[in-house]
Amino acid sequence: MSVNAATTVSIAPDSTSVRSSASVSIGPATLLPMLPDTIAGRIWPGRSLRIEPLGGGITNHNFKVSLEGDEAFVLRIGGKDTDLLGIERRAEHEAALAAAQVGTGPEVVAFLDGVLVTRYVDGEPFPADRMRTPAGISRAVAALKPFHAAPPISARFDCFRVVETYAATAAERGVPVPSAYDRARELADRIERARGSRPLQPCHNDLLNANFILDGERLWIVDWEYAGM
Repeated sequence: MSVNAATTVSIAPDSTSVRSSASVSIGPATLLPMLPDTIAGRIWPGRSLRIEPLGGGITNHNFKVSLEGDEAFVLRIGGKDTDLLGIERRAEHEAALAAAQVGTGPEVVAFLDGVLVTRYVDGEPFPADRMRTPAGISRAVAALKPFHAAPPISARFDCFRVVETYAATAAERGVPVPSAYDRARELADRIERARGSRPLQPCHNDLLNANFILDGERLWIVDWEYAGM
């Protein structure tokens, strides 16, 4: 779903509401096919709001929702068939909450299947050239450490099994598997054996520079849909 321009709407009161200081789950899942302004109206009934599309999403549709009083949030609608990538939205919600609790991710405000609302971070993606520098890497590591030290989350992310699952999914749908895959899998098997068993920790698992948001002072991490142990 998308909107072409910012829209100002006033939604009549509804039975479902959310306070910005609390994370709640709302429903039903039938909200998913609705337009962003309709979903926002269920979350913030009776509020005057402005909705703008946000770029940069690969698997999802993202919108900035601005309320009166200078409050702003990100409304994220999950993309179609993302379950084929192993994405489970309730697990993502759990991980996003855990990240917010340790100060790594933005506050989670509301959730329903496929739709996640977080507080908007007014900043810019961490530039890739800066992230490659020793100072940039150190800053990214410092931002990640609190989440890595957080209590366990329910989702699992085994990088070796994920690649195998992706290859099987592609083959089932008639997508050619690259010729280098078999050799790469042999190398991965050797790495897995050499690595052995290690304690599991919560991890983000999708550390594109675009998922690091620099607000001038802090480095925030967003998009927790691949997070797992």
